[in-house]
Amino acid sequence: SRLDLRTGTTLNSFGKGVLKNPQGVAVSAATGDVFVADSDTRLIHVFDTRGASLRAIGQGLLQSAWGVCADGRGSVYIADYTAKAIVVIDATSGARQAVVALEGKPRGVAVTRRGEIVASTQSPNGLVVVD
Repeated sequence: SRLDLRTGTTLNSFGKGVLKNPQGVAVSAATGDVFVADSDTRLIHVFDTRGASLRAIGQGLLQSAWGVCADGRGSVYIADYTAKAIVVIDATSGARQAVVALEGKPRGVAVTRRGEIVASTQSPNGLVVVD
């Protein structure tokens, strides 16, 4: 949903009928596309800011998508909780670019300006930084 911060009024709501168990959301600074990690469908659903479903990416690559981050250079980083990995895929084609294995189960992911991956993990609890 879009929210008017001045009035608290919802401006737009989308994803009903497409999303089953959304866990994380990110917006591409480059394109404005909205990426939603859905742990039940094992996909990243891509919407425009008006709510139109553009595509789903990650088919056959994810076990349980929890967190998601877009780097603005065309890559999407997914915290795959069940696989204990960060999966990097192309934002447009959905092709896998890399898999980074972790000791813990990632729930969230971010990317620094230098391209370092930062993940929050459970079991063990903490943060992991990958160059």
